[in-house]
Amino acid sequence: MARLWKNTASILIFITFLFLWEFATWFLEIPEYLLPSPIGSVDAFAARPIHFLESTWVTTVEAILGLLVGGSIAVLITIILYFYPSMENGTMSIAITLKTMPMIAIAPLLTIWLGFGILPKIIITSLVTFFPILINLLVGIRRVPTEWIELTSVLGANKKAVFWLIHRYAVLTYLFAGLRVAVPLAFIGAVVAEWTGASGGLGRSMWISYANLELPGMFAAIFLLTSVSAIGYYLVANIEQRVIFWEPVKEGE
Repeated sequence: MARLWKNTASILIFITFLFLWEFATWFLEIPEYLLPSPIGSVDAFAARPIHFLESTWVTTVEAILGLLVGGSIAVLITIILYFYPSMENGTMSIAITLKTMPMIAIAPLLTIWLGFGILPKIIITSLVTFFPILINLLVGIRRVPTEWIELTSVLGANKKAVFWLIHRYAVLTYLFAGLRVAVPLAFIGAVVAEWTGASGGLGRSMWISYANLELPGMFAAIFLLTSVSAIGYYLVANIEQRVIFWEPVKEGE
């Protein structure tokens, strides 16, 4: 019941926000080329629904593939650092360097080197998503209670067995925490990559609409981007509840 009320309250807040936005554009007579109304954005989508749905599909595929690549790399690095902790300083230096590099500057280079296909978008998205997953996994590895590790050691388990019996379950909560952060970043990374050159996607739709001062179309693409990002986030949260079934349910959920 509490969860139903929480979801209903979120929907009502969002609807109220859209209503106030619509009212403000009408009451203040804001030109469409400065700030389109929500209804104007819906009209822009209704005028070209196939185009926007195809663009959404292209961006979603790029985001998912980039997230899978970035997440897989983060998991692999975490496992390597668990068994070879002496490599952590050098590995994290490289990871931080990649994280601090501006993606908006790297994306054009990848487009020049690799063309306008899907590969540059996957690389950019994986670069954006792997760092938060990596950091959460490393924190999860360190947060395993020492009593658990000592118990398995007393029972004769080696480091590999300890990882397989304890760490892989203990870090699941941190993995999903990283995924919750990474999912919206995956869509942002895909759109940024599309801005620098693409044959399709929401990023290309936004750029074309911006260049033609067609802000309703641009906002329609933005709404679709935020919608699929939110869907991805809640899918991860739902999967987390099913996978980590042993976590106690908090009061009010």
